Amino acid sequence: MNSSILDEVIEQLRVMPKHLQWQVLEFVRTLVKAEVRGTPGKQLLRFAGLIPSDDLQLMREAIEQDCERSDFSDARCSFSGGGELANGSVVSTSPPHVTCRDA
Repeated sequence: MNSSILDEVIEQLRVMPKHLQWQVLEFVRTLVKAEVRGTPGKQLLRFAGLIPSDDLQLMREAIEQDCERSDFSDARCSFSGGGELANGSVVSTSPPHVTCRDA
C-alpha cells in the first residue's frame, strides 16, 4: 500500500474520537474479510462484441422505457436470460429480459 495513504489515514484517525476510531477499525476488518466473487472482467473479454448491435439497441430501449434511464448504480434494473455485464457492456447469447423496480 502507498505509504502516503497510510499516513493520511493515520492522521485522520488521530483527530477522531475513540468511538469513531473503533468504527473505522471494524470497517477495515470487514473489508479485509470481504470475499471477492464473480468472474474477473479479463476472462469475459472474449465475449465482447458477440451481441449484435440491433439487440443491444433493443436492450437500451427496454431499459429506457421501463426504467427511464440506463444507470445501474442504484440497481433499479436487472437483466435475466443469461446476460452479464463485462466492462460496462452486456454480454449474452440469449434474448434479454429487463426487470425494473420503482425507486
